[in-house]
Amino acid sequence: MIVGELVVLPKHYWTGKDAKGRPRDISQTTLEAPPGSGPYKIVQVIPGRSIVYQRVKNYWAKDLPVKIAATISTRCASTITATRRSRSKR
Repeated sequence: MIVGELVVLPKHYWTGKDAKGRPRDISQTTLEAPPGSGPYKIVQVIPGRSIVYQRVKNYWAKDLPVKIAATISTRCASTITATRRSRSKR
């Protein structure tokens, strides 16, 4: 179900203000990164092109063997997809 894909955000996030000091409006779209608790945070978004992630330094599991932060672009994803397709045809 699509409902299971909804992100749960705390009330103080929606009742607070955005980076420009405006009240947040749940009925409007935004490219502002939501709060998270994972090992990476979103640093930059270029719509339709790329998302840049950065590792959170004080993440609770920082000493566990996890992947290093990376920039993933649609060009890179296309290259990976093309490579996989050519390998699967062998």
